[in-house]
Amino acid sequence: RYFRQMFRKYDVVNGAIKDNVGAIRVVKAFVREDYENSKFKRAAEDLYRNSVSAEKIISLNMPVVMGCVYACILLISWFGAKMIVGGTGLTTGQLTSLLSYIMNILMSLMMISMIFVMLSQSVAAAQRIEEVLCEQADIVSPADAVKQVADGSIDFENVAFSYRKSAQGGGTPVLFRAPSGSYNNTLIKTAAEQGFCTIQWDVDSRDWKNPDPSEMVTKVTENVRCGSIVLFHSGAEPTPAALPQILDILSQQGYEFVTVSELIYKENYTINNDGRQIPLAAAGKK
Repeated sequence: RYFRQMFRKYDVVNGAIKDNVGAIRVVKAFVREDYENSKFKRAAEDLYRNSVSAEKIISLNMPVVMGCVYACILLISWFGAKMIVGGTGLTTGQLTSLLSYIMNILMSLMMISMIFVMLSQSVAAAQRIEEVLCEQADIVSPADAVKQVADGSIDFENVAFSYRKSAQGGGTPVLFRAPSGSYNNTLIKTAAEQGFCTIQWDVDSRDWKNPDPSEMVTKVTENVRCGSIVLFHSGAEPTPAALPQILDILSQQGYEFVTVSELIYKENYTINNDGRQIPLAAAGKK
């Protein structure tokens, strides 16, 4: 069980490394180093705790086996010596032979126990390999799929594309927030072609870590600036307790709260190194 869990945690660590290496420019451009470091640290600590638990069990193997070996030698020596002294038929040579036989048998058992440990690791690795080999593709072609197009063209007949309106009767969404805040120029361009304006927060409340509400209040109120977008999660436990305090403090500091659509520039702007929008007129004066 521990080794199966360990391999899954290796996947999480490798996934975090792969994401950071593949999108290192995006991480640095949007100053996400702290977030990515904390994500990797959590994955590494989970792997560490699981590995320590597994190694504790493995480390008991040798002491237990060696304890059994020497306990048997002591018992045989004790009773054998009493039999030799009492003259009950056991000779010194026979006792020496018996100790040699016992040692060989117990050493063989010790090797079997080591093989059992390695076998448990191998079984967990074999199960992981089987999972990969037996993985089914999520996207499969139907039985009557058209796999060849004569002239390479496709016609859409009686087909329409639209975005579902919200249950509250809202309009079509026009803003797009990339998952985990990771995106690049290709994604921004693709979103723009679909009619979306890509946005990014600059203050992370870290409510996803379930901190104390007072920590959230301090972190948000000390980092907010004019034009900031603050990230909260609706499912985070401390957010309902911290949010009213944050709103009160920011209101006392003179901040106003508007929708993101009202906050951002739609045109005639540039983006500085911090990822903040700057009007072209203001940028030209600098």
